[in-house]
Amino acid sequence: MPATTSPAPLAYELRVTLSEIAPEIWRTVRVPSDIRMDRLHDVLQAAFGWTNSHLHQFIIARKGEALVLVANKSQVDAAWPDDKAYRREERRIRLDRFLSRVGERLVYLYDFGDCWEHVVEVVAVLPQTSRMGASLCLDGARACPPEDCGGAYSYGDLLEAIDDPEHEDHVCALRWVGGKFDPASFDLGKTARAVALVKL
Repeated sequence: MPATTSPAPLAYELRVTLSEIAPEIWRTVRVPSDIRMDRLHDVLQAAFGWTNSHLHQFIIARKGEALVLVANKSQVDAAWPDDKAYRREERRIRLDRFLSRVGERLVYLYDFGDCWEHVVEVVAVLPQTSRMGASLCLDGARACPPEDCGGAYSYGDLLEAIDDPEHEDHVCALRWVGGKFDPASFDLGKTARAVALVKL
């Protein structure tokens, strides 16, 4: 009986963009195609510099309906006691169950109060000569917004206050961000190191 061979491992390059912010805040990461969705959450947190202080979910559109992946079953039961049909625990599901081709997308929502929506799009599907030992951050632009600043629209207001010494909220805004904040900054080396530490 011939030996069965496993399919060659693949890697996905994902471009991840924060919605409703200009200029764009984005990262490009490379992950194994079979990464578990809870691990992808960890990669996205590291790539953007979020602190993993809030709830999150993945939203995948399919056949006119939305499948929502959440961190654990207790979150499913507590948040949607009467509507569990299309909600699943993310740690039980792999990325390649939903995304397999260039151009396919899903949404990653972080912090249900501020509602930071990230669009995750496959920009390349690549063969792996051997299984990836770590995820990679390949590129990106601009700093992650401060946690708890109110979401995309309030972030714009925060930047206005920081930039204008005459703004009535200037001192308060600077205090909020620890004295200084450069929205254009992005340190690829530091970000790549943080992403590489995420357990696969």
